[in-house]
Amino acid sequence: MSSVGTETDDSLYDLLVEVQLEQFLDAIQAIHVTLVDHFDKVIISDLTDPRVGMGAPAARRLIAAAKTRIRDRKRKHILNLILPKSSISSSTHSSKRTAHAVNPRRNSLTSTSSANGLTCLIQSKDIKTYNKLGDGSFGVVLRGEWTLTDGKTKEVAVKVLKQEVLAQPTALEDFEKEVNAMHQLSHHNLIRLYGIVLSSPMMMVTELASKGSLRDRLRKECGHTSISTLIEYAIQISQGMAYL
Repeated sequence: MSSVGTETDDSLYDLLVEVQLEQFLDAIQAIHVTLVDHFDKVIISDLTDPRVGMGAPAARRLIAAAKTRIRDRKRKHILNLILPKSSISSSTHSSKRTAHAVNPRRNSLTSTSSANGLTCLIQSKDIKTYNKLGDGSFGVVLRGEWTLTDGKTKEVAVKVLKQEVLAQPTALEDFEKEVNAMHQLSHHNLIRLYGIVLSSPMMMVTELASKGSLRDRLRKECGHTSISTLIEYAIQISQGMAYL
């Protein structure tokens, strides 16, 4: 059995030890798989190839273990992006994104206060979901309720990632990009990101735009919205876009 060299990721050897397949280290390196991340592209036939000589059950076990490690590492990376390194349960600066609800009297398109909030790791047990607000290729947006640490509840919007999407190789990267983008934004005309749920299913918990989509609202009013209100909407949208 080969020892781990300087050009090989130590975690690859650790992975092989975990699934009791460390005797295949040299053969796996020979097919240019030197990092655990490389298993994102590895299929069973690569490992059952005579150059490696692994049995199909062992190959499936190894690939499953590797993908679990990759997924867990990416989730930790998401936490590192938005949470203090000292504690994953603490919170950092507020985050927001473009809003859809309308309330011209408050000079904001959002449905709640624009005061700074906290981005944090939220436990799934603290989130209740209700009716669907929207549906996309990446996830479903639901009306929800978040129970805070003091026992109070807050109405929120909950974006639930679809299970079939999570099976795709780039799903966590896309989730990470969206969370990171929202986390870095802070403006009174943008929706706030309250936190994320990293258990299954993964969720993004944001400020609720309780009045719904501006487009739907304008269509419903169908020409009955005053010019002054439309101007106010345009100003708010422009302010949010200028910040972005």
